[in-house]
Amino acid sequence: IPLAKNCERVPAKDARCKELAAPVAIIGDLHGCWADLIIALSRAVDMSPDAPVLFLGDYIDKGAEEMQVLLLILALKVTFPKHIVLLRGNHELGEGDWHGTFRPKFNDDYRGFVNQLFGVQPGYKVDPTKAESTFAELTLCALIKKEKNAILCMHAGIGKSGNDLLRQVQGIHR
Repeated sequence: IPLAKNCERVPAKDARCKELAAPVAIIGDLHGCWADLIIALSRAVDMSPDAPVLFLGDYIDKGAEEMQVLLLILALKVTFPKHIVLLRGNHELGEGDWHGTFRPKFNDDYRGFVNQLFGVQPGYKVDPTKAESTFAELTLCALIKKEKNAILCMHAGIGKSGNDLLRQVQGIHR
């Protein structure tokens, strides 16, 4: 399964701050809502079929189809690594409802498929840290450039690790 072999490696190849040329389709928090994902992707393709698609994080948590949303986004990233950019949100690092509703799905609803996806041998429980390490490799921010202008995009709640980034930004002298 190409997805299984690449889902940890592909995000690690992206820069921590990814530079993109406009136009870019931007998709905000999905929180496990399949319908929102499908609508957003169809609008992104209508906008410009060749434009990169930037996801701002929070793919899981709250929605009933969070596993399906995550699997489709990972499949898109592996299939179109230069056109799909996945930013890390706070829900991808266990600060959201990772331990409450999402993490148990690894060993319940989707055991077989997730085992294959993250390379766990049949008969063993999934080690959720495999997914967590994939999430940890996600890009932190994107810079969308057009001529001399740029837009910085990031998830609003990038988590505890974002405190260092915030301190660095605040320390910039004018």
